[in-house]
Amino acid sequence: MAPSSIKLKPFMHSAFVDPQEANFVAEHAMLWLGRAICRATHHVRESLQAY
Repeated sequence: MAPSSIKLKPFMHSAFVDPQEANFVAEHAMLWLGRAICRATHHVRESLQAY
């Protein structure tokens, strides 16, 4: 548990300092958001078909 948190801290710090790293994190956030929206619309479509 400790080694992973030590590895994660410099990454979190560099995400705010290095623009390229921040862009990488932002892209992943957008991908996750897009996936969540896709899942929500799919769920709505399925519930509408049930009616």
